[in-house]
Amino acid sequence: MGIGKKRNDSLPPDLNFEMLNQYFSSSSSYVNNCKSRTLNHLHSLPTPDFPEFVLCQVADCDVKKNITAVTSNAIGNDNVSRNMILPLLDLLTPIITKIFNNSINTGTFPTLWKDAQIIPLPKKSNPKSFCDYRPISILPFLSKILERLVQQQLNLFLNQNNLLNTFQSGFRPGHSTVTALVKITDDIRAGMENRQVTILTLLDFSNAFNTVDFDILLAVLRSINVSPAATDWFRSYLFGRRQCIRIEDTYSSWCSLDAGVPQGGVLSPLLFSIFIRSITSGITSLYHLYADDLQIYSQTSINNLPSAVLSTNRDLAIISEFCTSYGIKVFIFSKSELFISCTYVTSQLSRPGRRRHWSACRAANCGITKTVSVYRRPGDVRKRSMIQSGESGRQAGERAEPPRPRRARAARRTTLGVRRRPRRSSHGGGVPHALAVPRAPQSRMWRSPRDSHCVRNLCSFISRRS
Repeated sequence: MGIGKKRNDSLPPDLNFEMLNQYFSSSSSYVNNCKSRTLNHLHSLPTPDFPEFVLCQVADCDVKKNITAVTSNAIGNDNVSRNMILPLLDLLTPIITKIFNNSINTGTFPTLWKDAQIIPLPKKSNPKSFCDYRPISILPFLSKILERLVQQQLNLFLNQNNLLNTFQSGFRPGHSTVTALVKITDDIRAGMENRQVTILTLLDFSNAFNTVDFDILLAVLRSINVSPAATDWFRSYLFGRRQCIRIEDTYSSWCSLDAGVPQGGVLSPLLFSIFIRSITSGITSLYHLYADDLQIYSQTSINNLPSAVLSTNRDLAIISEFCTSYGIKVFIFSKSELFISCTYVTSQLSRPGRRRHWSACRAANCGITKTVSVYRRPGDVRKRSMIQSGESGRQAGERAEPPRPRRARAARRTTLGVRRRPRRSSHGGGVPHALAVPRAPQSRMWRSPRDSHCVRNLCSFISRRS
């Protein structure tokens, strides 16, 4: 039984496959000598004091285990599928293991496995531009098995040495969009209990996976002590890739890739997390990451709001400088510069122009309602939790609405499914503790005006003593 309307993922009949393929294969953009300065900086970093990462040979049992673990039967450019291998798995496992170990020993990724067939999926109904499509790479089955084996070794190395960003919830075991939003909403509610204002800014990277620069990614790998031999394998994995658009039986021409990790590749999410691991270095705001979604927020009293706004702008400038140095573009969501607090506190705020109150926003592919609650809706093409505000829900062809709050005397169901009873705050606003859903409306979320720059001028919000 489905919930809501069925998504319409059909492609427009006049879609130009060739131009779409060119858009998906666009390389990173740098200003002046930013790339060379970034490479020089990465090469000058001191060598870490932990053992370097070395790719190890794989055993037959590991290969067999990973082949049986993959459930997808998608057929890549080599025309070899999972169903072809499973009936002869015991016979073919030693041969496949020898191919994998030869790739690891020589630092060479098979050329045939670098070709990807791209399936463009609309991010919303009635897409109007190329940025409204998400490229899903259909890769050869055996290439994904080799990637899984390398990913397991690399992930173990990163976790043992705490090299991934602590607040990165994307593509990690035991983490999801919900864990990211639970952390943020819990911090916001704690601030509301203390009569604080939360300044929340939601950021996303434009065409993120497709604009990862190969040279900088390899330099980042060397900076975290990946061995030269393993770096050579990753270099072979990245360079020399091609892709074409496939819609049913129609194909575009092949296009060479100068940047980007394939969306659909097993290694791609982990490599992207490594690529942006230092994006939050130097910022003073609290933050959370989910893949290519970044949320930064700070909490302050109403009297210190102007200085907190200046601090937020400094953090945004640091993030903007990182994106410029690494050749990626940052995008700030609409409804993304928010001041969140309880009604008692926001009544003391004023700013030039009209105040805009709203009911929900999107963050980390989930969403937050005006009652500082997290809610989800099914049906996203990525099969991940997705929460839409009224505006973005209409763009996706659905009318997703936040759940209605229950009465104050009823037990509340938290985001984690645990029932709690509300607890009144010290100012009597009726805001419950932690994850319990408060009575609506108990908070006010204001968004600031948008402009064409990455770093927003949030100083138009000023405090007014009551």
